[in-house]
Amino acid sequence: MKKEFFLSLILFFWCFTSISNAQTAAISSEKRAIIAEIIIITKADKNAAETMKTVSAQMNEAMPSIMKQILGEQKNLTAAQKADLEAELSEKSADFSKRFDEKFFKIIDFQEFIEMSFYPLYDKFFTEAELKDLLAFYKTSTGQKLNAVMPQLAGEAVRLSNEYLLPKINDVIAQLIKEDAEKLKKNPPAPKPKSEK
Repeated sequence: MKKEFFLSLILFFWCFTSISNAQTAAISSEKRAIIAEIIIITKADKNAAETMKTVSAQMNEAMPSIMKQILGEQKNLTAAQKADLEAELSEKSADFSKRFDEKFFKIIDFQEFIEMSFYPLYDKFFTEAELKDLLAFYKTSTGQKLNAVMPQLAGEAVRLSNEYLLPKINDVIAQLIKEDAEKLKKNPPAPKPKSEK
């Protein structure tokens, strides 16, 4: 459950930010003006907020099945105990998710987020001529469609990544734990010397 939440956040921020060390003040005024126009035409602040809401909704939707799977693996609980615990955790999870969303979206300033991430990234990865090409593309109907579906596209990418990657991550973790356990059986650590007082 926690792994999925953190992986989703990592994927979200990896898709939309890789904040460079470059300062926005170092961007030329001409380049800054083009980036500003790209941000306006793509509604980057609105799309960033919508993408985060989509990711959050998908994580909240996935929580019950994740909890059910985790509880199903518990051998020390009866079916009735598992059902009770699942109901309690679902209720707490829904309340926690609601409270998290309320607080998170109050404290995040998406304009500041854009200033800290998009300006340095566009400056770092695109020349002024390339930015003009991007702006021309975003003014086309295809560019506008890309812009309109970007939050859903990012949300679906996170969901599909979770479906594909999480089982593989779990398998690798299980294999590593098994390997380490086998090493410990073959070569147990030396007993620690008793400290003298």
